[in-house]
Amino acid sequence: MVATTLAETVLIAGRIDTGLAIRQAQRSIPNAEEGMPEGWPRGTAAAPELGLVDQAGSTVTLASLRGKLVVLTFAFAHCQTICPTLVKRIQGASGAMPEDVELLIVTLDPWRDTPAALPSIAAGWSLKERQRVLSGPVDEVSRVLDAYNVQRGRDDATGDVSHPALVVVIDRDGRLAYMLSGPATDWAGEAVRRLRAP
Repeated sequence: MVATTLAETVLIAGRIDTGLAIRQAQRSIPNAEEGMPEGWPRGTAAAPELGLVDQAGSTVTLASLRGKLVVLTFAFAHCQTICPTLVKRIQGASGAMPEDVELLIVTLDPWRDTPAALPSIAAGWSLKERQRVLSGPVDEVSRVLDAYNVQRGRDDATGDVSHPALVVVIDRDGRLAYMLSGPATDWAGEAVRRLRAP
C-alpha cells in the first residue's frame, strides 16, 4: 500500500455510512494549491465511537465531547514521512480554532504508541490544551481504525505503517460532517467555520 501524499486531495462526504467503505464515497477535487473543495458536501452519518485513552490517562469518547466540534486525524510517533507534517499542519490549524474545537490524533501504531508512551509523544508533538493523542489495546485501536476505514499496511519487520493523510471533522452532534485526505491547513479551519456558522 502506498501512502497518500499531502498534495493528493480528496473530499469525502455526503454518502458516508458507518461500516461502508469510505473510499466508495470519494471523489477527486483540485489540489490544495488550486482552491477549496467546490460545494463542500456535508455528511450526516454518526461517527464511530472512540473509547481510547489520551496522554493524561483519560478515556476519550465522542459522547463526552457532544456539543464540541472534533478534528480527528491518524498518525504514529515513529513516522518519518506523512505524520510529522500532518500533525504540524493540523495542530497549527487547531491552535487557531475556537475553544469549542478538540483535536484528536489516533495512533496507527498501538504496538509502540502505547498508553504509557503517550505523554512523551504528546510532548514530542508539542500538543497543547484541547489537543490529544489516543491509544489503547491493539484490538481496540484497530477497531477504531477499521470503523473509520483508515486504509493502512504495517511492515512487521520495521513496524512502519503506510497510510493516507486523513482528517475527519465531526460536528457537535457526533456526525461525520467532513472527511479530508491530504488537506491544506486552511481546509480544516474552513470545515470548522462552516459547522459553526448559523
